[in-house]
Amino acid sequence: MLNLNSAIVVVETDEGIRSLLSTILRLSNYQVLSFTDGDEALDDLRQNPCRVNLLITDIFLGPSLDGLELAEDMRLLYPNLKTLFLSGRNDRIELKEEIESGRAWFLGKPFKPSQLTQKIETILSEALTPI
Repeated sequence: MLNLNSAIVVVETDEGIRSLLSTILRLSNYQVLSFTDGDEALDDLRQNPCRVNLLITDIFLGPSLDGLELAEDMRLLYPNLKTLFLSGRNDRIELKEEIESGRAWFLGKPFKPSQLTQKIETILSEALTPI
């Protein structure tokens, strides 16, 4: 289990899903920062900078920022940030571009907790693999 004393940021508008994601991650010994929307996450991280390994977000967050815009804005704070997008849909062309760039991964809803933790392990392992 990779845990580099840094946080995984979870942004999800649905309280039940956000709580479930946070619980799964904490039970896997990750430090978790969870937020209801992208604006809240960005405001908090600007005021309280910390080390962040991964952003986990739904693609469709609501009226202010969607998950793709959030990832782009968070890269201004964390240039090497990796993103795991969660959604029941993967038809956005921007998502395909993010995945092809190597900056993002996708996990379709619904998923099992083990699928989430395996995907995170893969992402964090790849982030640490030297080129």
